[in-house]
Amino acid sequence: MKFKKLDVWKESARLCVEVYKNLGTLRDYGFRDQITRSALSIPSNIAKGSCAEISSRYT
Repeated sequence: MKFKKLDVWKESARLCVEVYKNLGTLRDYGFRDQITRSALSIPSNIAKGSCAEISSRYT
């Protein structure tokens, strides 16, 4: 299944956008960077996992 069709990916992408919007003016750059990277990793990991081949060990 394409990850862009997954509801969980869509919601995580929306969350990522909201985090970037809401933290854009935050002056604590280290904290802002950590939170935005964490938010971006959610849809990225979903996409990566959905594209990975399933091992025969688990089927």
